[in-house]
Amino acid sequence: MISEKDNNYWQKIAAWCGPVYAAVFIIFWGVLAHNLPPPSATFGPQELMDKYYIPYHDGILLGNVVSCIFGMGYCIWSAQLGIMMWKREKYPILAWTQIIGGVLTGWVLTEVPAMWATCAYMTGTLSAEHVWALHTEAWFIWTQTVWITWIQVFAAGVFAFLNHGEPRLFPKWCGWVGMASALTITPWFLIPYHKTGPFSIGGLITFWAAYGAWILFFVSFSIPMLRGVEKQAKYDASRI
Repeated sequence: MISEKDNNYWQKIAAWCGPVYAAVFIIFWGVLAHNLPPPSATFGPQELMDKYYIPYHDGILLGNVVSCIFGMGYCIWSAQLGIMMWKREKYPILAWTQIIGGVLTGWVLTEVPAMWATCAYMTGTLSAEHVWALHTEAWFIWTQTVWITWIQVFAAGVFAFLNHGEPRLFPKWCGWVGMASALTITPWFLIPYHKTGPFSIGGLITFWAAYGAWILFFVSFSIPMLRGVEKQAKYDASRI
């Protein structure tokens, strides 16, 4: 058996994996890899090379490689969130749904940056058309698998509404944040039909609003998670 002290220690690390990943993602994928905003979907093959992969080559490669390294942090954070939910469900369907959605999302957050890193790595070696095709495929995987993230944030939001035990794991407003996050990523299925405007890859709704809501979801659930683990550690210590 693992001691309560060691168990709480690893739970703290798991809970911190989320905020650490979020910070790394914003800095390396968003800023260093020049995805704030991402390159326009209107770019043709050579234009994508000239305006994105050639001038920002080193930043794109490093930013996406680091994003791959830390992508599994999202899986660990999701697992910790699921365990905390599981303890409060008689039949943990919401916990399992959240864990499955979170782990699959973590895979996407690792796999797809590797594809963009490959695009940068192959720039100047493969034709512009081949790099453009891989770049576009990566964005389609990134956006059209959004439903695995949707079930995660939706399940977490529903749990925040329904969990009435004392002390509450999440305040009720976290439920509204989960619902809002699910709502903002729902229009991502429209991205293949819009190269410009609010529903495009870098659009106001499908990029800025969606990622803003996702970060809010992350923060609003991470803070109660960290507090919950700390309270559990103090409770266990008091029994010794």
